[in-house]
Amino acid sequence: MTARSLVKSVAFALAGFAGVLVVGAVVLRVAVSNQDVHAAVYAALGKDAGRSFAAGNLRVVAWPRPAALFEDVAMRGEGPAAFTAPSLTATLKLLPLLSGRVEVDEVVLDQPEITWSVNGGPLVPAAAAGSAPDIRINGGRIDIDGPDGAIERLEDVTADIEHGSTAITLSGTMRLRDEPIEAYLSIGDAAAFARGARSAVRFKMTAPAAAVSFDGHAVFNRALQLEGAVAADSSALRTALAWFDLDPVVRGGLGRFALKGDLAVSGRQFALRGASLEIDGNRAEGGLTVRFENGQPIVQGTLAAETLTLTPYFVDFAPRRTGGWTSERFDTTVLTTANADIRLSAGRIVFGQASLGHAAGAVLLRGGRLSLTLGEAEAFDGMLRGTLAVASNAGGVDLRVDAVASDIDLDRFGQTLFGARRFEGRGALVVGLEGQGASPAAIARSLTGEVKINADAGALTGVNIEQILRRIEKRPLAGTGDLRGGRTTFDRLAVQVRVTDGVATCDDVVMEGPAVRVAVFGTASVGERTLDLKGIAALVRAAGAGFELPFIIRGPWDSPAVVPDAESLIRRSGAAAPLLERAVRRAAEPASAASNTAANGAVPAVEGAGDLASDTP
Repeated sequence: MTARSLVKSVAFALAGFAGVLVVGAVVLRVAVSNQDVHAAVYAALGKDAGRSFAAGNLRVVAWPRPAALFEDVAMRGEGPAAFTAPSLTATLKLLPLLSGRVEVDEVVLDQPEITWSVNGGPLVPAAAAGSAPDIRINGGRIDIDGPDGAIERLEDVTADIEHGSTAITLSGTMRLRDEPIEAYLSIGDAAAFARGARSAVRFKMTAPAAAVSFDGHAVFNRALQLEGAVAADSSALRTALAWFDLDPVVRGGLGRFALKGDLAVSGRQFALRGASLEIDGNRAEGGLTVRFENGQPIVQGTLAAETLTLTPYFVDFAPRRTGGWTSERFDTTVLTTANADIRLSAGRIVFGQASLGHAAGAVLLRGGRLSLTLGEAEAFDGMLRGTLAVASNAGGVDLRVDAVASDIDLDRFGQTLFGARRFEGRGALVVGLEGQGASPAAIARSLTGEVKINADAGALTGVNIEQILRRIEKRPLAGTGDLRGGRTTFDRLAVQVRVTDGVATCDDVVMEGPAVRVAVFGTASVGERTLDLKGIAALVRAAGAGFELPFIIRGPWDSPAVVPDAESLIRRSGAAAPLLERAVRRAAEPASAASNTAANGAVPAVEGAGDLASDTP
């Protein structure tokens, strides 16, 4: 083809195109009325009985494409959605115009304000397959309303709604609660879904705080029903919950979160089966169901995990460094905002310094009362079972602890709970305590109940009671060196303590061994963490009674003063009684002075008493 022929061909093509435009413009002016355009746009937007479409000024243009430009449009009436917009542009199909028909190819809504009532049905027009035009929303706002009022608002919505032969897809960006999100929704059979029939559905939402996806089937017939695979992921679950004004209650944890499983939704009931759940590094598998009654969620389920670290979620009952219980108030919100019945099993559960192995238990939360039941678990190299009940009241909480432990390692038990390693051996523990208050300090001051400990074939470490007794028996006024670091073996340890209003009374505290016998009686304040005890340490001899030494234990739990009873030593001291009396009085000064002396490393004047004070736990 010569250059001249090519120019002619291009010229003819341009002329033909111009002719088509001219014909189209003439048709728009003569054969197509504004009423026809108005009706076509109304039908494209989902014309239905009981709904109206109104517009202000309408202008039809032919260049660069045939289009209808509406101003101040509004669609109201019956149906799931209504909207207003300052402008609407409807692009018209050219070929149908040549025959005098108006068909809409695309609708663009600029800055629309859309209201969707979920009770009215899905926001999907029930148009014939492949006949609905694509819709674009520029800078819009969508208000989602439910039966009880406003549910959510989407702002700065820029989205494309595209229609295939049967499917409809929505993709775009928007702001939800001041956070930018990207969303994608695909409905496999839009017409069927609009009629309330089953359709394949895919959904994905990505936000700074979390990402959620769903792939399955859905039905919207009076209420939404879903069945399919769901996945959720968040690098900061606490932030994601706060995004929806949800308080996680617990003060620690709730960072990394991931969830996968098969989801079934029917109205306000949710079921998650075959679920894999991860929170703060804790991984569990199982199933959960959630339903709502009177506005409160009810959660039921069964979960199994290899290891659970619960330390961040528990209230810290440990005393402060100053020696007192914390007075920080409990947050009881979780007790009254939800109900739960969850069965839990784990190969290992860690909370604080303690851990449980092969644990199986249940969490029951109902009517403001939380009950944690431990069927049986390995603890301190022994076995443990028990219950913890917490109930909300006007002044704080009611707390009840019942526990039974058997064959536990006393050394690990003391180190874990009290930070002290004073006893060796194995024993049994029975605890039944209850208290009330708004803080751990208040609970400690109100504790009432009983504690029993029994152990066989063990040892008290850090002090050699037998050696101390023998020294004092021979020389009440002098010692022969520092005996710290020794140990006192026992054949039997029996502790029985009654607790009333935060004061523990020692009814029967006895330690018996091959060489010594120790009995302790008196009281201990749980709330103030102080001791006021007396005891008798005696040497055990085959022939007749052995040497006995009464002693006193007074002061704070962390550093009590343990001194011999003055009268006993005075009676045994003979001519040195006046000197000894003054020395013992100095050693038995108020508990605070004794604690300071021990902290400074000073040795009291009576060396035997000093050994006992320094080395007894």
